[in-house]
Amino acid sequence: MKKTSFFVLTLSMAAVLTAFPGRTGRLLPHMSAAAAQADSVVHSRKGSIRVVRTDSDKKGVKDVTMTIYRIVKIEPDPVDPDYMTLSLEDRFQNSPAKDLKADELQNYSAAQLEELAGSLEGYVVEKKMEGISVQTGEDGSAVFSGLDLGWYLVRESATPTGYLPTAPFLIAVPSTVKGEGSDSWVYDVEAKPKAPSIPMDKTITNAAGAYENTKKGNADADTAAEGDVVEYSVTSVIPAYSDLYFASDRTPVFQITDIMSDGLTINPSSVHVYVKDGSSDRELQAGTQIRVRAEAVESPTEPDLTVTFLRSCLMEEANKGKQVTLVYSAAVNNKAVMGTAGNPNKATLFYDNSPYCSEPEKLEDETKVYCFGIRIDKYDGDDSGKKALSGAVFALYKEPSAGASVPEVLAGEGRSLTTDSSGQLLFERLDAGTYYLKETRAPEGYSLLTNPIKVEILPNASLNADGVQIVSDGTFRIRVDGKEVDVNGSGSDKNRTMKLPSAGLAVLAAGNHKGFTLPATGGRGIVGISAAAFLGMCLLAVSLFKERRGKKTGKEGGNTQAAQ
Repeated sequence: MKKTSFFVLTLSMAAVLTAFPGRTGRLLPHMSAAAAQADSVVHSRKGSIRVVRTDSDKKGVKDVTMTIYRIVKIEPDPVDPDYMTLSLEDRFQNSPAKDLKADELQNYSAAQLEELAGSLEGYVVEKKMEGISVQTGEDGSAVFSGLDLGWYLVRESATPTGYLPTAPFLIAVPSTVKGEGSDSWVYDVEAKPKAPSIPMDKTITNAAGAYENTKKGNADADTAAEGDVVEYSVTSVIPAYSDLYFASDRTPVFQITDIMSDGLTINPSSVHVYVKDGSSDRELQAGTQIRVRAEAVESPTEPDLTVTFLRSCLMEEANKGKQVTLVYSAAVNNKAVMGTAGNPNKATLFYDNSPYCSEPEKLEDETKVYCFGIRIDKYDGDDSGKKALSGAVFALYKEPSAGASVPEVLAGEGRSLTTDSSGQLLFERLDAGTYYLKETRAPEGYSLLTNPIKVEILPNASLNADGVQIVSDGTFRIRVDGKEVDVNGSGSDKNRTMKLPSAGLAVLAAGNHKGFTLPATGGRGIVGISAAAFLGMCLLAVSLFKERRGKKTGKEGGNTQAAQ
């Protein structure tokens, strides 16, 4: 038990506690007067602690559980009321504070006070010691009222996902603050600890194809075709872990994973991790600072990509609190699905938010890539029952650039498919954009379609702040030869131009008529030439017939004359 001048003690504690900033970028609280006595007389009364939990932007954080423990009790001396008696609480007699000399606290450095608070936090966690807990409200504040005088350990015992906890700290009730010309006791003290949040944002930065709608990034969805490459980025902040996180050779968890759908194949060589240093980016080295595993797996629960930040990286001061960006790409393969289900891949950030946690916290963010298809329903245009026609061959061409003419488009190399016995063919896993379908062979006994069919697949999207189109949910509109198609059909519908939104299909009903098969580029000019050639052949035949008949008549006459 120790007694000392209460005025000297609390003034010293206030000076030390408000001055020391803490390490690794986390500031210990600044104490201010919520209510102050106007004199220097010590009153034996109750006090309070108001903790205002803020983030690095000084915004209040709600649903944080703050817990306090009285370490040192301060009581009036029964013999001399001008002095206060300071003693450790019984349950801390064997704690790291067992040798605490209260009258020497004014000589403690900031580092010593921080170390003592950290050690005491470890002790209460190990002993599963109960304290007084209050959860922060909308403004980030938690108020502990009706407190006996003493020194209190304040720790953040539960932290919402997406944040790191504040460092534990010591605070005295009452404390003093400097006034103008005098000192005043503060029985209602306030602390404003803050700690950075842990953000996590995954975006598609580019999806190569005809419909490049997110060239500037900042998208959760995009469209792509089989063979296209989709580029991703995941951004976060490397936590400023204190030495407590590395005690006993422990390494805190900070890891990013990505589980890709079967329709996406990761490119291992595309994986890079960068730390933001001012205006430049510094790449972290695999093997020494990070560990990377990237390979396509078929399991829906096992990640295709895992990036683990190693102990050396997390301990390096130059990395603490810095923005980190993971970039990588994946190709759309032949297992990609069409329609509103999309082809998702989910990134997860695992991180320790306490040196005493048993399981890491996690943040998740998912992106999707959507694919589409074009189906042809071929039927007999002369048959009221719309008889299905097999054997029709269509080539598909994708518009290479805005403003390209049809002849230029058709000069390119297309994909060809033939209608089956049900009169259908399907072009699968297409990007959004503009396409042309050209019938290159008609069913036997039917005329060929003379003009290509123009099909536009337009995903529903909105403009972001940068004016970039951002795909929403995989739904889409279609235009056929410039006309909007508003019909939503079902999977059983046939021979009807429509769209099947959930399946991601644009369906075109194309009828053929019986007759001569004409070249696709023939038109009226070819018909005219053919007709003229046919007429010429007829005239030549008539001329030859007349000539032959004339010769025959002359011969017969001669014979007759000879007989006479």
